[in-house]
Amino acid sequence: MSKSLLGFLQDRGVSAPAALLAGMVLLTACASVQAGSGPTTAEAVAFTRQAESDLARSSEYLNRADWVHSTYLNSDTDWLYAKALAENTTLAVRYAVECRGRQRGGHCCP
Repeated sequence: MSKSLLGFLQDRGVSAPAALLAGMVLLTACASVQAGSGPTTAEAVAFTRQAESDLARSSEYLNRADWVHSTYLNSDTDWLYAKALAENTTLAVRYAVECRGRQRGGHCCP
């Protein structure tokens, strides 16, 4: 039996809100695609690997900040979690926008 994508990501330490946000950003970026010249397969694979690596690192930091915030409720952990969430969102949007600029043949990246 196959596991849901959310379950897969949660097993790897990605919080449900972060997974949902990343999925929404990527779907939005791929929603209106125009055919045209795009990256080579090697460039697309390199871009995807870099994005996955950066987003995994950012997500891990966000999840740790979320845990600290949930465990120790005070203004400092509120700030820490809000900052981590904003940085993670900014990174996800940056990659989505860059992916949209790399579209080829109706597909986002590879």
